[in-house]
Amino acid sequence: MKTASLNHVYRLVWNEVTQSFIAVCEHTRARGKRSRAGQLAAVAIVLAGGLQGAHAQQAPPVNALPSQGQIAAGQGQIQQGLNQTTIQQNSNRLVINWDSFNVGADARVQFLQPGRDSIALNRVTGGSVSSIFGQMAANGQVWLLNPAGIVFGQGASVDVGGLVASSLSLSDADFLSGRYAFQGSSGGAVVNQGRITSQGGHIALLAPQVSNTGTLQAQQGHVALAGGDAVTLSLGSDDLLGVRVDRAAVDAVVQNSGHIQADGGVVTLTARGANALMSEVINTSGLIEARGLSAQGGRIVLDGGNEAGSVVASGTLDASAGQGQGGEISITGQHIRLQGQASLDASGRDGGGSIHVGGGYQGKDERFANATSLQVDEGVRVNARAQQSGDGGRAIFWSDDRTAFAGQIDIRGGDVAGDGGLAEVSGKQHLVYQGRTNALAQHGKTGDLLLDPATISIQVGSATGNIGGDTVTVADLEAQNANVLLQATGNVTFGDLSLNGGDGKLSMANNVSLRVEAGTSGTGNITFTNASNTVEVFGTGSIMMVAGSSGTGYLTNIGNLIAHGAGSNPGTLPTHNVTSVGSGTPGAGSVTLFAADGLTIAGSIATNGGYVRLWGDSDDASGGGLTLSSPITTKGGNLYVSTGTSAVNLNSNMTLGAGRIFFKADGSHTSGTKVLGGTLSASGDVDINTAFQMNAGASILTDGVIRLASTVDLNTGTGVLT
Repeated sequence: MKTASLNHVYRLVWNEVTQSFIAVCEHTRARGKRSRAGQLAAVAIVLAGGLQGAHAQQAPPVNALPSQGQIAAGQGQIQQGLNQTTIQQNSNRLVINWDSFNVGADARVQFLQPGRDSIALNRVTGGSVSSIFGQMAANGQVWLLNPAGIVFGQGASVDVGGLVASSLSLSDADFLSGRYAFQGSSGGAVVNQGRITSQGGHIALLAPQVSNTGTLQAQQGHVALAGGDAVTLSLGSDDLLGVRVDRAAVDAVVQNSGHIQADGGVVTLTARGANALMSEVINTSGLIEARGLSAQGGRIVLDGGNEAGSVVASGTLDASAGQGQGGEISITGQHIRLQGQASLDASGRDGGGSIHVGGGYQGKDERFANATSLQVDEGVRVNARAQQSGDGGRAIFWSDDRTAFAGQIDIRGGDVAGDGGLAEVSGKQHLVYQGRTNALAQHGKTGDLLLDPATISIQVGSATGNIGGDTVTVADLEAQNANVLLQATGNVTFGDLSLNGGDGKLSMANNVSLRVEAGTSGTGNITFTNASNTVEVFGTGSIMMVAGSSGTGYLTNIGNLIAHGAGSNPGTLPTHNVTSVGSGTPGAGSVTLFAADGLTIAGSIATNGGYVRLWGDSDDASGGGLTLSSPITTKGGNLYVSTGTSAVNLNSNMTLGAGRIFFKADGSHTSGTKVLGGTLSASGDVDINTAFQMNAGASILTDGVIRLASTVDLNTGTGVLT
């Protein structure tokens, strides 16, 4: 006689409700009869040759078949043979109650049904676990319900139009009326170690505990593993449209270390745990594929809810598309960890797809529940790039409290055409970022990386990241091949970059912009600890700093800012989109400084033809002083100075080459004194449309036209106006 054993991750425990032994995952706490503790240990189900001293649970006899079947609703016949049972279903809905439902390794169960949308519900009432080690086949849908649990063993082969296997209950009335609300508290597990196939249909495993170590395949269909005490399925004519866990289970867990494939379709792993001490509610270390078959990739959903437990992924999630745009991957849960060599792939030939882990963009997308904490380990790879043409996709990593990220993100634009995509890595309160992001585009614009915790401190650290709290190292910023947006709800501080072996510089990669924002939802300042430090960008890269965009804020003691690349230079005052970064907004090779309440520049500013824009009153309210203490050199770039009611003191030389100069009073607050104390040299025009004063020794030297649209106090002394 052929025998086989169940996988080592299952055991039998006594259930007081059913007064029988049920199959559960090995980590589930036993609730057995006190007098049977020894018996429980003796019947632990382990892999053959596995744990010493444990007794392996044998498979049913090789010719075992379902027994004592009685039709409870619908029309049909049951034909029993030596090693085959055939169910002839004559109505679209059929209910059969069985005492047991086992299929031995040499046995076969065949359902002959009116059509693909026909459903045969098989309910097991005898109290023993259903063990499927042989073959099951159907041209329609087969539903198997057993509160004691269901195991598809190694060697099992199931090929059906659709499958629902559950230890939860469903009444005949609800089934026949199309209300598929499963519920129960038996605790039995649903386990797959075999191969289950449904071409274009669905496979749904529903139980407090669900595990797959085998293969689940539903090309252009839907595979769903759901853990909880109540689950609702939404079905179309013959398609699974959705699965929802309505009530948590104390020991809920969904595990996958096998292969799940639904190319052109959807894969959903969802669970709800009611035990706050549960370590995991979803754990996948296997391969999950929902790749695109024609126009677009499929969709993979890991949904652990936000009640209790964590979601852990160390395997592969593949929603890529060899044709068209990449698919969608979403992972939600209270606590999320991507570990080991986990791979998330939503790349596409004609555009990247979307990846959301822990929430949506800035935690404000209602489609995705926000995580409390998120950890992404160093070996994790995230891919939402465009492979041939089109733009890179979106990769969003969010938590409401703390995020630690050390993985790699690829959101590059297509090799032939397209722009880089968008990545956000954020902890609303705390962020530890040691990752790498590539958002370059060979024939388009570089994409963006957004880091937006509460506060940010930029310090010198090693290449592996000397990061703690909300500190980002110079080495990690310099390693990004993406425009970097540091966006804090509070303050942003540049530490002394010459300490700890630093060279006093933050040098971004070629064609990469740096944008720093403080006080995005209130008060926030940007401060340089050492004004002799330098921030520099190259190629199309630009520098932009904004303080107090929606509140109060100052730019204080700003150090040296250098844009080395050949810059863009508009003829009129440029406008800026304060929510995006990249060449064009602001312009390539430019330097832009906005402060709601005041701007103090202690270092020098230099561009290579790019414009410089200084605005000390960016909220158009009273106040907004501006003090310049070091030179500005633009090599042909324009200089734009916007003012408010406070004083503007330009105490250093400004050399623009062929650039133009614009002094502009913004809004209604124009009473502040604008004072030039150094030499302003340009061959372009000078436009002054605000009250202006030239102190003794100040000079304006230009080959262009000087336009005065307001009062100018010429107290030049030894200075000149030419």
